[in-house]
Amino acid sequence: MTAAAAEPVIMIPAGISPPDRDYWVTPGMIPVDKKLHLPVPSFSVNTVATVFFGRSGSWLRLHMRLDGRAVFKPIRSRADARVFGLSDIEPMAHALHQRDVIDTERLICSVMITKWVARVHGILED
Repeated sequence: MTAAAAEPVIMIPAGISPPDRDYWVTPGMIPVDKKLHLPVPSFSVNTVATVFFGRSGSWLRLHMRLDGRAVFKPIRSRADARVFGLSDIEPMAHALHQRDVIDTERLICSVMITKWVARVHGILED
């Protein structure tokens, strides 16, 4: 009888998440542009891929789907462009890490970038 291979345990570093909620930036914290009906700030698929993950837009589009289903659903702008709000980035990073698409170092970097962008926009304070 052979034993089934165990699933690898993915460790999330202590302190990467805030002590009182799952993510540093949540949807309720994000202002919405009244004219465009988009979160502020919001980012194109290419911007999210390059700034937060150091990858191409094609890479992110590929990993936005799992088993043919959309895992990450961007908002559509009036011009039909796909955009993500800042509160979408951190859950996306954790999901990509859980699926072994990004390593722990890239997860930490994307979370730190999210926190800094939130600070610049006055969403998070020290």
